[in-house]
Amino acid sequence: MNDNRVLQFLGSNFGRVLMTVFFTIIIWGIEYALISTENENIALIISVICCFFGWRALNRIQPSMFLWMNFTGWMIYFVVKAILAIAVGLFVAPYQIAKAISNIFGDFSDGMMND
Repeated sequence: MNDNRVLQFLGSNFGRVLMTVFFTIIIWGIEYALISTENENIALIISVICCFFGWRALNRIQPSMFLWMNFTGWMIYFVVKAILAIAVGLFVAPYQIAKAISNIFGDFSDGMMND
């Protein structure tokens, strides 16, 4: 019975907000700790993960038109977009992770309620 309450909480909107805050603190804390020490390799891995979520978020708000540029223009475009994706990903990644977990537990708790 207690497990069902935990699953319902994690599947709720308040649970999603709480997990978003939790994952934000965790991701930012790990990134800060790794950058301030000499562990740049692990910080790079977390930055790449944040870049993935940020890139997806930027693709949602970016117009879907094709730009004609030379090779140098495309390189500048992708470097700037990657830097922006990392910055946006630091904010978007915790929300997307919490949303995925909330959806999993929300679906799971709904299935338990129906049984």
